[in-house]
Amino acid sequence: MLRRTLLAAAALLVVAPASALAADPAPTVSATTFLVSGHGWGHGIGMSQYGAYGYAQHGWGYKQIVAHYYKGTALGTAPPTTLRVLLASNQKAVTVGSTQPFKVLDGAGVTHTIAAPATFGAGLAIQVDGHPFKTALPSPLTFLAGAAPLSLAARSYRGKLVVSSDGKRVTAINSLALESYVRGVVAMEMPHDWAPEALKAQAVVARSYALATKRVGGSFDVYGDTRSQVYGGLAGETPETDAAVKSTARQIATYKGKVATTFFYSTSGGRTASIQDVWNSPPIPYLVSVEDSYDSISPYHDWGPLVFQSAGVAKKLGVKGGVVDLEAIVNRSQRVGTVDVLKPDGTTATVSGTDVRGELGLRSTWFSIAALSLARPNEDMPFGGSVTLSGIARGVTGPVLESRVGNGLWKQVQAVAPSAEGTFSVTLAPQVISFYRLTTGKTTGAVLRVPVATVVNATLAGTAVTGSIQPALANGQVELQQLDVDGVTWTAVGTATTAADGTYTLPAPTIPGSYRVRVVTGRGYVPGISPTFTF
Repeated sequence: MLRRTLLAAAALLVVAPASALAADPAPTVSATTFLVSGHGWGHGIGMSQYGAYGYAQHGWGYKQIVAHYYKGTALGTAPPTTLRVLLASNQKAVTVGSTQPFKVLDGAGVTHTIAAPATFGAGLAIQVDGHPFKTALPSPLTFLAGAAPLSLAARSYRGKLVVSSDGKRVTAINSLALESYVRGVVAMEMPHDWAPEALKAQAVVARSYALATKRVGGSFDVYGDTRSQVYGGLAGETPETDAAVKSTARQIATYKGKVATTFFYSTSGGRTASIQDVWNSPPIPYLVSVEDSYDSISPYHDWGPLVFQSAGVAKKLGVKGGVVDLEAIVNRSQRVGTVDVLKPDGTTATVSGTDVRGELGLRSTWFSIAALSLARPNEDMPFGGSVTLSGIARGVTGPVLESRVGNGLWKQVQAVAPSAEGTFSVTLAPQVISFYRLTTGKTTGAVLRVPVATVVNATLAGTAVTGSIQPALANGQVELQQLDVDGVTWTAVGTATTAADGTYTLPAPTIPGSYRVRVVTGRGYVPGISPTFTF
């Protein structure tokens, strides 16, 4: 009865390739490469050091340079100031020394003499006063130089070294006069052999920045690294920068009588930035965008392109689901304020330009984003058919579509002529599994794989399922598969191989259900699958 019903219903059931039955637009598979180019190095607020160098080369004095970068400021005089610079924190042990005998004032107010470098930990046990044993001294310890400067970890410093302990770790601070501190900063922040007027401008800016950014409260005033300014102690002093510090002694930039926060950095790219355009900050009248005409001498005036793949961008920016495109939104300072991130589902996430700079390791927020992208429908292309690739070639010159089969050489398919928005589409008819990419100049985009599937035809009649494949290939592995009761899993219930002309024969199924034929040929094709049929 089952056999007669099957034959009557099926008659000669011939099924077409599955791809021909698709009703709704399929999701896409994309391969996207971003090319990021930009200008400058640093946050862009305040003085560009290369710009200052350029202005000095063109005859500007340091007062003109400072006034240019910090609009509306005037030079004032700093009061005598002692700065406490954090040199080391959370250390298990430190070594304080000098080439000459020196002294230490302990926390109880007792002064001791020291004849040799002292290495000690949180217990503050030091060999003092000529005794052969170590004595634990009360914190904090203030080391006082003798006839030679003190040193910490083999680096020498002017002024005093103050070491304190919390019982577990030690902290070391250099306490010294403001002018001595600036001597140890200028050459660490600007090459010492640059034009004298640029060095003078750096001295004024460094002095001002130190005073403006002093920490309120706590055991120290400034860090000894990029969290404040890079401070090298005596090792950071040079004759050229010492002369710049001396000739500008105690001079600071002020705005309405208060010391100005004189941010500085390497390279502007040709224009500085207003502070509110880079950071989430209220406007500051003297930190506004200005032309930086001579910054072009910097090797970082222009940079890029830097190449990023979409998967890496998604990971770095923390965007779940992937990234299809990036759109940079530029502010009044020509910097990128935000970046709109287009995801595969059509939704958009917004990331600040500062965060994009940090996560992608860009030199500045003055950047542009070009894109090379190819996308295809998320389904296999049947042999003998065609596929339309959609793409983006934005912000690039002369994009070219290339293809490759297997491990062969890349060959040009055609030049691409994108629209004004950078979009294009191209219809192709690859004969086997093929790979495509976009290139521009020396830059190549991500590779998109286009799978070509064997076309499987199946006819159910009598006691057999017969059919053929295209292309006609011999020894293809044929399976008759039945859909399990879970509605997901397919199980093989019969096998065969294709003949030289691509035909095959399988025993007809004997149990009612849903079936399909799957053929694996290899040789440049992904497995082909017939439409599902039931009886």
